Amino acid sequence: MPDIAILTGDLIGSTRKRPEQVEAAWAALRQIMADVLGTVMDDPRLTRFRGDGWQVKLPPRFALRGLLMISAALKAAHTGLDTRVSLAIAPYDDLGNGDLNAASGPVFTLSGRNLDAMTRLSRNLVFAAPGDPAERWKNATLHLAWAQAARWSPPQAEVMAHALMLPPPRQEDMAARLRLTRQAVQARLASAGFAALGPALAAFEETP
Repeated sequence: MPDIAILTGDLIGSTRKRPEQVEAAWAALRQIMADVLGTVMDDPRLTRFRGDGWQVKLPPRFALRGLLMISAALKAAHTGLDTRVSLAIAPYDDLGNGDLNAASGPVFTLSGRNLDAMTRLSRNLVFAAPGDPAERWKNATLHLAWAQAARWSPPQAEVMAHALMLPPPRQEDMAARLRLTRQAVQARLASAGFAALGPALAAFEETP
């Protein structure tokens, strides 16, 4: 089977939040995945497990974009919840039907085990792509982008969640949808570092 990207995560500190905050975070994840369905990505099959755990699948070239979209969606939802993520790119055996609970293969094992190995003191992102000669630079790029996303404010994240869609929306359209001026959209994109992410996204999406 060809490689796929599996993102496995859990919501940080969800047990200390009110149930409605947790459900708002899940609604944000469902919405961003629904928006992903309208792009060139395949069905990500957002799957919930163990209460606060989640998992999605993406084409490998869209792993960075999907990661950033998830971060943006959670921050824009004003729930105070963030997520840890274990991203793996490897072959799969079976995707099952419906959600990913019945899926199997090396990529699912690797992503799940790496998430379980993370501790409170470790970074909130782990990446593995065995056999990929570009694994080292992809790992560095992912962590730099993840660190940048961690500094987004909710207003910045709201704009970034739209700016990361494919095909790229026009700023006029984003402004209309978000009920902002075009100048406000431009300012938030600039302060979020959207331009600096462009080369990283292009490198990921153009590398075989």
